[in-house]
Amino acid sequence: MAFRDDGFERLFRAEYSSVLSAVRWTVRDGAVAEELTQEAFTRALQRWRRVSRHPNPAAWVRLTALRLAVRSNKRRRAGDLLVPAWAAASVDEPHDLDLLRAIDDLSEQQRLAVVLHHLADLAVDEVADVMNVSNGTVKTHLSRGRANLESALAETEVEVDDVTR
Repeated sequence: MAFRDDGFERLFRAEYSSVLSAVRWTVRDGAVAEELTQEAFTRALQRWRRVSRHPNPAAWVRLTALRLAVRSNKRRRAGDLLVPAWAAASVDEPHDLDLLRAIDDLSEQQRLAVVLHHLADLAVDEVADVMNVSNGTVKTHLSRGRANLESALAETEVEVDDVTR
């Protein structure tokens, strides 16, 4: 496939790390996240004539990547995806370990809603589209997920305060 830069390269350079981060939060595996992110950008390149005319090509790529991530999670749950025997790719961005643990402890639906809405910056209707549920269901998952995060993080603060006394 011959490649001319008619905006794709700029999109890729500007959005790759952001899309990768959102997918990494969704699948919780760096290697899988990289593969899915690359697949989303490959699909965008293959359909670049159409995608470049989309009102927001970056949103198209992000939504494609997140849909791939949701499907990957479903396959993994069903046992169709082998767990890699090697360590996940290194993460360049700093993470709050307490927040990571708290997000990990959420139910899958709550975690997905929180990650897509708060970390991937998708609107509620976009989250509903990715999750294939109603807007009301997304709002319920977000509300419960935030409450569970608040509770888990408050417990962590109490534990730290107890240790420092």
